[in-house]
Amino acid sequence: MSATSEVLTLLGVVVGAAATFGVSTLSERARYKRELRMRWDTSKRDAYLQYVVAVTQMARAAGQIAGSRGWDGLAIPASGESALEKLDKAEIDRTGKFENVMLLGDPDCIDAANELNRSAWHMEWLVREIEACTEDSWKEAREKYVVALNKFHQQARASLIISGAPLIERVVESPPTFQPPP
Repeated sequence: MSATSEVLTLLGVVVGAAATFGVSTLSERARYKRELRMRWDTSKRDAYLQYVVAVTQMARAAGQIAGSRGWDGLAIPASGESALEKLDKAEIDRTGKFENVMLLGDPDCIDAANELNRSAWHMEWLVREIEACTEDSWKEAREKYVVALNKFHQQARASLIISGAPLIERVVESPPTFQPPP
């Protein structure tokens, strides 16, 4: 075997080892990034879910107060200090959950959450009588809340890359009257 063939063989081994090392390093890096993205996506999903539950509880508490004042025929009426305390607790919970959205959310999702916050606050201000309220202004506020909630859901789904059927618009109406069987 000549010196040239030995050098070429050695060079082939070195190039093969370097290529194997490079491919392994790139594969490991890609796997690590994929696992990290999955971990963050799970955290982001949880933040979005917890926030939307908190904001809907706040809107429901406001709606129950509005129902007790005759502004919302769809809500189960609740009044008094306990209703306002429930609204206070819901607002505190919403605030904390929103911070997770701010920390983990995509810009479009954060914008949608800000819009949803504004609509929930408007409902709160109406029932706290910070702003004058009528049945019509309550219904308008509730409709804006529903639109903002739908927009947040759309942005959260886009942020989490959830494909499939588009969101179906939310129905806000009285449930049918229960008819007992004959």
